[in-house]
Amino acid sequence: MFDGVSWSINISFAGSTGTIQQALWDSMPNGVVIIRFYAEDTVGHIGFKDVNVTKDTTPLNQNGGGTDEIDVADIFISVGTISVISAIFIIILVRMRTKRFIK
Repeated sequence: MFDGVSWSINISFAGSTGTIQQALWDSMPNGVVIIRFYAEDTVGHIGFKDVNVTKDTTPLNQNGGGTDEIDVADIFISVGTISVISAIFIIILVRMRTKRFIK
């Protein structure tokens, strides 16, 4: 049920796992979705825990793309940085070993 401000939907499941139907999740607006889990023990005590989930289906970049787009420049910068750091580390290790053997 949606009253224009908040959702109130009851989904029951037995055991320790359950799912939210994809169509139901898709019908919820972007923003904070509060999922409340109820539990009842063998004596009949009922407790609950709220979990806040932020639903955001807006595109991740200004070009309208999503997470499946890869920026090639970022990859080259990352690989280049890792290569330079690795080369410096190898040079330091080689110098340390050669100094150790010279003594």
